[in-house]
Amino acid sequence: MSTLSPIAPLVLQPVPLPVGERRIVLRQLTWQDYLTIRDTLRERRNAHLTYDRGILEITMPLEIHEFAAELIGRLIYFLAVELGLKIKSMRLF
Repeated sequence: MSTLSPIAPLVLQPVPLPVGERRIVLRQLTWQDYLTIRDTLRERRNAHLTYDRGILEITMPLEIHEFAAELIGRLIYFLAVELGLKIKSMRLF
């Protein structure tokens, strides 16, 4: 005679949602204000700044976009190393 053992209940773990694109718009800024903000955010290499006639838009891309870009960059780097190729990156580190 066979017996059935109870199946352990399925426990679902919450999956963190990706951080979405964030935008900030600042108005009535001078060119010097823009340069100051740009220099301050220089370390945040994923912040994209757009300035037009006193309006500054700061965009932070989707987290998944940054993850994919980093992963592809690493893949290319290690492939070049394995193949003995020279590689030059224009990305700030």
